[in-house]
Amino acid sequence: QHFMFLALPWQLRRVGSPLNPGTGHASVIWRQRLLLGMAFAALVALSVLAGPILSLFGERFTAVADIFRILLVIRFASLLWGPQHKILVSAGHVTADANANLAALGAWLATFFLAIEVMSPMAAALVANAAGSLVGQGMRYRMIADAGLRHVAGHGFGPALPAACTALTAVAAMAVL
Repeated sequence: QHFMFLALPWQLRRVGSPLNPGTGHASVIWRQRLLLGMAFAALVALSVLAGPILSLFGERFTAVADIFRILLVIRFASLLWGPQHKILVSAGHVTADANANLAALGAWLATFFLAIEVMSPMAAALVANAAGSLVGQGMRYRMIADAGLRHVAGHGFGPALPAACTALTAVAAMAVL
């Protein structure tokens, strides 16, 4: 996502407001949809080929194929939020973005130390990863709205789709591991 939007600095600054799309909105939304399509294809391909790809690094790596798949889904769900970090930074809200990163780190730590008491360390780390992503991205979503900027997730489901995908992935991590 970072590299998809590096070429659009002025478009990111001009995404507009919720009621008034800016001049850069169409370019950003097109790139986001392209990114989601490519990321979904990569998610499917890497999920199917996780075992054979990881076996190239040795037999012990195939044991973590399910963990690899769960991390892929967490990352894909994070992409569903849209280029929020880039929009905040391009609009000059660097401190707000940093605060979202700190909140995500705090959520990761709190979730991990709570979860480690009831599940394996690997499952706790995956659940913490999902929680950190959800908190950080959720905060950015709210910050974009508070700043009067426009969201460009590339789909019309708002925060419900990425939040649901992240939560379901955390549940899957607890069930699988």
